[in-house]
Amino acid sequence: MVTADNLGAAMERAHELHHAGRSKEAASCLVAAIKMHPAAAAPYRLLAEVQRSLGNLAAETAVLEELASLEPLDAETWKRLASLHSARGRLEDAYRAYLQASRLMPNEGAPWEGLGAAALSTQRFPRAEEARDRLLERFPDRAASHVFAGHIEKALGNRQSACAAYKAALDLDPGSSEAIYNTVDLDLPGHNDPLTVQWQKRAASKGVDNADAANLNFALARIFEGAELYETAFAYYEKANQAILQAMDAKGIRYRPADSELRVARTLATYPSNAMRQPLEPLPLGLRLIFIVGMPRSGTSMVEQVLASHPRVAGGGELTIAADCESFLEQRREECGLHGALNAEDEGERSLLLEARERYIDKLFERDLDADFVTDKLPENFTRVGLLRLLFPDAVIVHCRRHPIATCWSLFAANFALHDPYYNSLEHLLHYYRCYERLMSYWRGIPGPPMLEMHYEKLVSDPEIEIRRLIAGAGLDWSDQCMAFHENRRPVLTASCTQVRAPIYSTSIDRWRHYESRLGVLKELCR
Repeated sequence: MVTADNLGAAMERAHELHHAGRSKEAASCLVAAIKMHPAAAAPYRLLAEVQRSLGNLAAETAVLEELASLEPLDAETWKRLASLHSARGRLEDAYRAYLQASRLMPNEGAPWEGLGAAALSTQRFPRAEEARDRLLERFPDRAASHVFAGHIEKALGNRQSACAAYKAALDLDPGSSEAIYNTVDLDLPGHNDPLTVQWQKRAASKGVDNADAANLNFALARIFEGAELYETAFAYYEKANQAILQAMDAKGIRYRPADSELRVARTLATYPSNAMRQPLEPLPLGLRLIFIVGMPRSGTSMVEQVLASHPRVAGGGELTIAADCESFLEQRREECGLHGALNAEDEGERSLLLEARERYIDKLFERDLDADFVTDKLPENFTRVGLLRLLFPDAVIVHCRRHPIATCWSLFAANFALHDPYYNSLEHLLHYYRCYERLMSYWRGIPGPPMLEMHYEKLVSDPEIEIRRLIAGAGLDWSDQCMAFHENRRPVLTASCTQVRAPIYSTSIDRWRHYESRLGVLKELCR
């Protein structure tokens, strides 16, 4: 057995084991070396490489975080750490890591591209614009610089400027799949267009990586759907989702039904009904929060756009602050030896809840979201309704609902790239939707103000009645600007950014029915 008394010998042995395919043994050897030499960077660096080879992203992330604290000026560590955080959906951490990497690597384009994407993902639009300006100034010959500029214009609703930016990217790199997809998203070519034929050939060629395959196949699916050739479109949607699944699997990102069920069970156990009877006092501020929750693609972006068009409302977008506060509370409870059901009557528990709430408000004000009403539109917050009710008892919680098959199909047909892995399988969508239904059924029964339920189909079929109901339910006086929400020029950083720029239309209600014969597994949701 090799000890870590001699760092050089331990490193040499770890290298031998790793190259011999015995990576788990190499990891054990390096962990022992780190215990004996905690200030030495070399074993951390090799251990990160070993964990990457094992496909253990969480372990690699933890190792790189330690390495970054040891060597805070190591640009490559921050760059890799940022990429890992992004792949694992830890968007706030990704933003901070890319910010550090871009400062340490000011003359490299990739960190700035990552920073811009992370800034968009975390709703930091001014920082995203800064990244765009830096990219266009320093790296004008990189197609990715113009692709990102297109994303900014698209978020602002500037269709022509966005198309021009994507065209500039394609002039530099005709194979830029991201530019191709976004061009199609804004300006759909015909299915016989020479460009379409060219993209079909590329999608079918060997050697196309999964990220490019996903973009190309999603673009082709949209083109053939627009041509009402639904069988061909479905085949491309399947290929696109399969490519994303393969890309995520290579990074160790997989949907595990048992994990979703465990999270639901833990949530129900942590927030029993009696815990909701003693929430914190309402905020001693002239601020009221509006949380918009539900499954993605259920109309949450439209609902927020309507609310954000009111002169007293600031639209926060898809904030990840509540998720951060949930993790913070879990960590603090663990440190204090508190487990199981949350007891909101306990003085220690209430103190932790107050800490979590202060953390939320501080982060909200960091984004300059200071208004009478502020929206927080992260659909996944449906898992956190119990926490939100304890922290903000006077908050408005809007639950957006849509026909279950329409919701699932819209997710399957949307290009979210590397995101929540349940999107890309009809079977996983069915399972996740069942978990969502279980949680929402539970939240409806807890003490406190009822959620304001908004149905997508009703909203698009009878918009004035439903929008008036939404505005009144949020505690706002009527404003005619809410009916003209599509004229609002605020940045919209979601997959629905083009839809909310148009007047309400109802053609998407039955879109899924064109594919009904292929969606048998989802029909269980209507039983």
